[in-house]
Amino acid sequence: MSQTYSFTGIFSKPVPYSSENNLVTISKIIVPRIQRNYAQGRNGENETKIRENFLREIFKNLAVNTVMGMNFMYGAVKKNKENDKEEYVMELLDGQQRFTTLYLLHWYLLNKEKKQNDPAFKPVRDALKSFLYETRTTATKFCKSLADYTCDFGEDKPSEHITKARWYYRTYDKDSTVAGMLVMLDAIDAYYKKYDIKNALERTDNLQFYVLPLMQFSKSEELYMKMNARGLPLSVFDSFKADFTGAMRKVEQLNNEKVQLEGGMEGEEVTHIENISIKLDAKWIDLFWNSSRKKDSDISYMRFFSRFFACRYLIDNQRAPKEMRDTEAAVNLFYTRTEKSKDQYLGFDKYAEELQAHPEYFTAAEKVLDTLQEHQGLIKESLTPVWDKDKEEKGNFFVDADITFTQTLLTVMGAIEEFILTFETFDEELYKKWMRVVWNIVENTDIDNLERVATTLRIVLPNFRPAERGFKSRI
Repeated sequence: MSQTYSFTGIFSKPVPYSSENNLVTISKIIVPRIQRNYAQGRNGENETKIRENFLREIFKNLAVNTVMGMNFMYGAVKKNKENDKEEYVMELLDGQQRFTTLYLLHWYLLNKEKKQNDPAFKPVRDALKSFLYETRTTATKFCKSLADYTCDFGEDKPSEHITKARWYYRTYDKDSTVAGMLVMLDAIDAYYKKYDIKNALERTDNLQFYVLPLMQFSKSEELYMKMNARGLPLSVFDSFKADFTGAMRKVEQLNNEKVQLEGGMEGEEVTHIENISIKLDAKWIDLFWNSSRKKDSDISYMRFFSRFFACRYLIDNQRAPKEMRDTEAAVNLFYTRTEKSKDQYLGFDKYAEELQAHPEYFTAAEKVLDTLQEHQGLIKESLTPVWDKDKEEKGNFFVDADITFTQTLLTVMGAIEEFILTFETFDEELYKKWMRVVWNIVENTDIDNLERVATTLRIVLPNFRPAERGFKSRI
């Protein structure tokens, strides 16, 4: 999948429909009713951080006129039932936030740079009118009116002119999507003035993304529900995922390496970054999804990553185990503070430091998650010792944040991760033997703090690593 699209290009370049060779042209992009409201314009701490980071990257690229990759837009491509013409629409399943921001950016630049009547920018005007919001009637009407609205707001904030327009109704004030769009337009205005870019609208084709129609991914409407059942505000995991994928783009090897597209057509390749991004949204979510606790699935997803990083820090860090008591050690954020915080995003700085020192953690997390999904039953069974009579009641701490998590279980998690990462393939019989050893050790060790976790892991793990990693197996 090498074809990229821009905000205007999505309406002119054909996209795959039912196969790679069956191409159709999209006439409309729709944000369907089931989608969450526009969240990038909210004023919460997490949303503000994501908005500022996203706009900063956009304007940096516009300033130097270079391509900015915006990952994938997932959508369900369907025939337009509103008329008899051979037209196709795409309902956005993931990418709504980014695409809405592109819509607002293009409207702003079209008016700010006074290109409303320039024939060269007719594709921009047409694209604005081809983007439809169906989350609420007020959002639908607002976007239609905004696409037709032209104004000269000079040095004023865009929101000041829009809210005074004759077509702007007071009922729009109560729509969180509309309110978020006005916040985003004012933020775009601030960055435009800060970077002082001339003719920025001419450079917006450099803001590019890939398109992945849903039917190519062999997923049903169930995926649609899972990707959008996380509430109206951006979740803790949404914030982490944005930072995680942003950090991943800085790894040259992942940018250059081509891999088979997960869930794609045979022979279809993408960069390793794009493949991991797809798995984050459309594959691994199955591990954490539970219809009885939809709103908590993102918390469990986030908790997996924080615990994963805690384990890697305890195993790989060169600091002495006793230094894990230091409140400034990253493991205290990954484990101690995060375990106490259910729905608060504690920032990405510590994660960024570890990923900069260990870029292999991106593919390590990928391998662990792939293995957890492929061997769910066996791994869940191994999360309690074979002699435990209450296995079914204990659950799976890898994927369920509601399960009480202790330092002992953190030790077990680290041992499982290391087994997965040590061997190229997952040997089920060897894994069972290893877990018997692990449980014998942890059940007979007093593990009541992070220092004990680090000590136990660093003593135990070298005893099973294979010869090719410089160790002899005792299993």
